[in-house]
Amino acid sequence: MISIVRKGPKLLLFETDKKQELKEYLCERFSARESRFNDAFEKTEEGYTIAFFTDKHNENIKNIGSISDSILVVRSDTDSILAGIINDGKCELVKSLKSGPKIIIMRVFGNVEKVVDLIQGEYSASRSKICKLLVDFEKSEPVVVFTKQPLNEKVTFEDLFKYGLSIDENYFTLYKRFRIDALKYINEGLEKRDWYEMEIRIYDRYSAYEFHYQKLLNVLENLELGLILGEAWAKDYPRLFMAVGVYRLRFFSFYEPKYIKKILMGLEYSSEGKRIVDYDLYYKRRHIHWSDVIEDNIRVRDRLGARFREYVFSSLKPFAKNKVEELDAKILQTRIDDI
Repeated sequence: MISIVRKGPKLLLFETDKKQELKEYLCERFSARESRFNDAFEKTEEGYTIAFFTDKHNENIKNIGSISDSILVVRSDTDSILAGIINDGKCELVKSLKSGPKIIIMRVFGNVEKVVDLIQGEYSASRSKICKLLVDFEKSEPVVVFTKQPLNEKVTFEDLFKYGLSIDENYFTLYKRFRIDALKYINEGLEKRDWYEMEIRIYDRYSAYEFHYQKLLNVLENLELGLILGEAWAKDYPRLFMAVGVYRLRFFSFYEPKYIKKILMGLEYSSEGKRIVDYDLYYKRRHIHWSDVIEDNIRVRDRLGARFREYVFSSLKPFAKNKVEELDAKILQTRIDDI
């Protein structure tokens, strides 16, 4: 399942006359690391905190640049940080404290402007440049920022759309609504084009289903091929009266089924050309056969699979390519006696 929304890092602004001592405490106690803001955003995940420091708390921060040399990325949430400061007797290091706006990161497909306009209208939101929204420690409204990048990866500051939205709603309620309305926003960005609804069936007689599933999901997300909107165990009947267990995925895509079949065929083979799984594809209850995607008159299945594997690997980002290779190695370990 492609993630459409996730929570961003928490922001804290410390007013302190003992900046260096406070930073050293946070680094030692919470393994915090110094960073500039643009880089800091890339280093965060859900549950992380970006800490800012100033000796002029009453003066509202006007731009990121004014504090960009005084930032820590803390691998803890704000509650843990504040509890640590109190319990460790470090309150004298802090004169006062402000919490920044809570952040929601939304992934957008297609036309970002259309999605931003839709949400702005639905919630009567205020639109501003993200540099201004993220350092406004005077407001408590949640901030929504947008990106086209997969949310299971690190998202850099440069990956974000230049405008974000400040929405006067409860943060947790808003986050829940976005998750429910995800498909609506996807359709808005893609301007309501028709989807292809397909079914992918995974079969492996060695039962390494978890590895095959992770591998498939990794590629579908990295290549942004579509959405998995349902999955379950089922039975298939390759021969009369012969039932085998398969893992079935309900898959939606804007790519034609034959293109998806080529991707699946490429994933069926290891780097040595060994077929290690069946990824069967069905569209409108019709099985898309490997012979339906023959190219350059290549009529040998293994050769065709090797060609499509090469195409898949040339399209993947390095981290995703490494992930596939790692999973292939784990899959092959489940069938050593068959090599």
